[in-house]
Amino acid sequence: SGADAAQIVRQICPFLPDKPESHRIYYGFLTKFEEGNSSPLKLDEVLLSYFEAGRSFTGEQTLEISCHGGRFLSSLILQQLVAAGARVAQPGEFTQRAFLNQRIDLVQAEAVLELIESENFSSSQLALRQLQGGLSKELRRVQSELTQILAHLEANIDFAAEDIVIASDEDLLKACGRASESLESLLQQFEIGRKVREGLSILMLGVPNAGKSSLLNQILQDDRVIVTEQPGTTRDLIHGEIEIGGMSVQIFDSAGFRETLDQVEKLGIEKMLSKAKEVDFVAAIIDAGQEIDVGYVNLIREVPFNRLLLLFNKEDLLNERPKNWQTCWVEALGSELWRELTEEGRIFRVSAVTGEGLDHFDEFLKSEISRFSDMRSGGLMNARHFHGLKKAQKRLRDGIQNLQEQESPEIIASDFQLALNEIYQVLGDQFDDQVMDQVFRSFCLGK
Repeated sequence: SGADAAQIVRQICPFLPDKPESHRIYYGFLTKFEEGNSSPLKLDEVLLSYFEAGRSFTGEQTLEISCHGGRFLSSLILQQLVAAGARVAQPGEFTQRAFLNQRIDLVQAEAVLELIESENFSSSQLALRQLQGGLSKELRRVQSELTQILAHLEANIDFAAEDIVIASDEDLLKACGRASESLESLLQQFEIGRKVREGLSILMLGVPNAGKSSLLNQILQDDRVIVTEQPGTTRDLIHGEIEIGGMSVQIFDSAGFRETLDQVEKLGIEKMLSKAKEVDFVAAIIDAGQEIDVGYVNLIREVPFNRLLLLFNKEDLLNERPKNWQTCWVEALGSELWRELTEEGRIFRVSAVTGEGLDHFDEFLKSEISRFSDMRSGGLMNARHFHGLKKAQKRLRDGIQNLQEQESPEIIASDFQLALNEIYQVLGDQFDDQVMDQVFRSFCLGK
């Protein structure tokens, strides 16, 4: 990509016409770079795509070579290009050039990396909507609102000597309120966007031999966890990942909870308790055929209600359970907690052996995931955007407060200008070298 791209490529692809047509593919043999040699050695049969300046991703004259592939052949072709006068691009340089040539803004540039690094369908769709300008459009709208507010404030300052009021404080406060609501709506999307990118996480909790490991294997359809009759087999956190409803779901199997003097097993339980504070859901696995462990019941009750799931395992052994097993567990956990979990559909009767009941568990996860799947704007999922908009919101609220307290118009205008500057920096309308380095250094070569 660059002003001399066609001239350089033509030295090893002599079939490229002197005046190629944009968005056209040319066929021929790529040759070794040998200056002055009229019959250079052929290296590969290739297709050459040409894009003229102003009509390419970078905004510059761009050519793409499609070869037969392979590490050696690709490297050999790169060597010929460098010998002919090209250089290897820096990480993210193509996207950076697209930004500098105003083909995309900085938010869209970052979406390229988000799209490349996406690990599930939902996060890839979110990144694509951001690349298509969904988030940028919302930011431009807020930018426009702030610009209009600032223009009215400055007009009031300019005409203050003539006692002419262009916009009343009441009108300005209404406009500020709308801008603040827009920013707050975007900020609230960040946690959802992060969740779409990272996926849901579930920790399986249970006493030894409740069937946690078998259940994880059944869900993953993979013998990832060693299953034995020996209590305390799982002493470390083991996890598997599946995709449900277009989102990644990570499921962690932990050490079985029990009172123990074994130091290694204690360490496993400590890891489990620590992980329980980080995950989206804690799935308490229960074998209703076992005697109720009071310590385990107390542990379950410590899990925040909105993250607690109960999975009664070994449904295939229903006839071997005590007839009053459910009554016993209602009494142990408390009737109010049982009722609330039942009403929200968070109690499941499953079998790790047959898979019975796991379809209901799957449907529950799909319903939870659906809450994250309707971010049509390509919503906020980048920490830089979040922190920038948070600063803009603070500056805006400072301006609103100063406006309400009848501070000088110059101070109020300064607050709104600072808020606007934060939006500019998020979009890349204003930037410094440090920001650019942070954004593009994470890209891989060739992007």
